[in-house]
Amino acid sequence: MTGELDRSLAGMRRFLREMVDLAGQTDEAHSAPVLELQFGVVTTRTTVTLRDGLPCLTVLATLPRSAQLPYGCWPAAALADGAGATELLWQADGGCHVIVRSIPVGQIADEPAALDAIMALADQAAAWFAEAAAANRAPD
Repeated sequence: MTGELDRSLAGMRRFLREMVDLAGQTDEAHSAPVLELQFGVVTTRTTVTLRDGLPCLTVLATLPRSAQLPYGCWPAAALADGAGATELLWQADGGCHVIVRSIPVGQIADEPAALDAIMALADQAAAWFAEAAAANRAPD
């Protein structure tokens, strides 16, 4: 790994493939590499996608199931900060909330910035989860 990224789709794919290999994750099933990381209660999956015609680093943060956070629980204040387009969604199959952020590849200058983007979304997802759980806790 060189540290620098050339801000291209191919360059970001190469970087993610290297990270998938370093993490010891098998990736034969995907045409684009998918890096899965666990940060406390948040699981992230990162790949390269197209959004509005632009190649983007797309990070999906999956939150755990919670009886306190039913469908439609949307306090979004913890998601207001951060680069890229961020969406809070409900994953019906898993019965949990997911947060998706897509950052144009051209905005990511180097490998640490790509990893920082993944960790930043995991941190924001955990903060949102804590805020939403506190807001939906039954009064004592």
